[in-house]
Amino acid sequence: MGFKRKANIILFWSFFYYAINQTVPYLSSSLASLVPPGKINTEQFYTSEQKALPLSFSALNYLNYSTEIIHTLPANRCARCSKYAKTVFETYMSLIKDDNRKDLEKKIRLGTGDVKFIHDKEEIRGHIWIEFLTDDGWKQYETTVARDKDSPIDRNLNQFEVVSYCAISLPGSNFPLPAIDSEFFNPLKRGLTKLVYDHLNEEFCFSP
Repeated sequence: MGFKRKANIILFWSFFYYAINQTVPYLSSSLASLVPPGKINTEQFYTSEQKALPLSFSALNYLNYSTEIIHTLPANRCARCSKYAKTVFETYMSLIKDDNRKDLEKKIRLGTGDVKFIHDKEEIRGHIWIEFLTDDGWKQYETTVARDKDSPIDRNLNQFEVVSYCAISLPGSNFPLPAIDSEFFNPLKRGLTKLVYDHLNEEFCFSP
């Protein structure tokens, strides 16, 4: 076998294994995200006089209400950030559907990446969160922080600083797409195999 033939084979298998390393874990996590975390019966959280939330409610108001609902469920105590983010996301979507608030459907999205929390800025951790759209752009929303009716509206904001994005979903969708500056597009950085493991399998329970 000639040198050129050997070089082509080596080059082919190098690109093949790189593609597998970068693509398969991402596709696996993306397909897994399509599995609903469980249908939340949102109607049980309305009062007898209340058939819908106020029309003045913004995306942040609905996120706060959704988070309050999820944190009342015992099964979510000390859950992973991925479970909190996805169940709050699904509850938000259920609430705005019940209230016919289609104008708020594209106001939220899911984000994953490396962050520094305000209580420990020395450590960089993999995390999953929700973002909501404001007049000033997208803002991060922390779903693992418990809420109650007396919580300030901004309690779940400014809980962490994003160091780098791994993936981010389209508005109104929880299907993750690689962030343009993520390791998915940079062969000089660590592969997405380890990245997905870090972000989706890390046990995380945050207390404010």
